[in-house]
Amino acid sequence: MLKVLILEDNNLQRKTISQIVQNRIMINNTDKSYDMEITISTDNPVDAINYVENHREEMVLAFLDIDLKNKQINGLDIAEHIRQYLRFAEIVFVTTHQELMPLTLRKKVAPLDFIDKDNNMTDQIRECVDIAYEHYQKEISGPSKSTLTYEIMNGIYKQILIEKIYSFESIKGNNRHIKLIAEDAVATIIGNLRDIEQKNEEFFRCNRNTVINLINIEQIDLNSKIIKLKNSSIYNISTRKIKDIKKILKSR
Repeated sequence: MLKVLILEDNNLQRKTISQIVQNRIMINNTDKSYDMEITISTDNPVDAINYVENHREEMVLAFLDIDLKNKQINGLDIAEHIRQYLRFAEIVFVTTHQELMPLTLRKKVAPLDFIDKDNNMTDQIRECVDIAYEHYQKEISGPSKSTLTYEIMNGIYKQILIEKIYSFESIKGNNRHIKLIAEDAVATIIGNLRDIEQKNEEFFRCNRNTVINLINIEQIDLNSKIIKLKNSSIYNISTRKIKDIKKILKSR
């Protein structure tokens, strides 16, 4: 079961969030209720910490107020605690402080969403419940899919499923950035190919300027020293890498 944790110091807003979540659990786009329940709804961050530490095996959807008035612990602290102790958790920040959004990214807690209390929260909360439940179902039905966290600018991070990545390319005249080419995105990110190659065993440096994702190889022609990916991109394999790619192919 997916458990819901709500941390909000405004009693009315906490009740509102709880009611929206509960209604979505019962009435949604499927023909039955979600396998979810609200297990803790509190204004005390210590209660949230204790819950997380005592329920490490649970899967959790957390709605966290960032700015807890008169509290030494804030919602960002709880988010970091959740990431430290729980193997599966979706985190949603609910706040009136939009200026804190970059800070949530710098903390690398990978929030599912950032909801502004000043706007109508209902649709966003419903959507978060739906997405979190979908992720939960995928988690319990099979092995979790690995992701890559990458930096798009100083202190701003994003995540992408490894299986959606096709390749990384160097950028001429730019030693601090590389190009990420994925299923539904092309982005310039901070980093270098040497470090990228070490982040996942599926990443292979086929030549000086390119790291490919072995998952997305469509065809290899060792005679012509060419690799074709599923997005139709074609890259050369350097001569010194032929031995390595042969070894990889034999092990699969």
